[in-house]
Amino acid sequence: MLYVFFISRMIETTASMGWRGPILASTSAVVLANASVAFGAFLHVPYAGRIYYRFYRQSPPEAFDHNLAHYGRRPLGFCKPEAVSTLSL
Repeated sequence: MLYVFFISRMIETTASMGWRGPILASTSAVVLANASVAFGAFLHVPYAGRIYYRFYRQSPPEAFDHNLAHYGRRPLGFCKPEAVSTLSL
């Protein structure tokens, strides 16, 4: 949330310098790219698994797709009820 505040202040201060358009365009591109990765599992974005692997390297590269196939594509981390009940703790 702090980044949103920072970017809005930066857009406000650069409006008089003629940088408002490029800053708005680049900010919008970054937000859309981040959203495509954050919701990539739910929306079937093909590159989301590779990006997650580049950031979270504690599992093999195919783990993202394997987990989605096993537990399902659910938003916000909610698993299928039958998948949760089969977990052994």
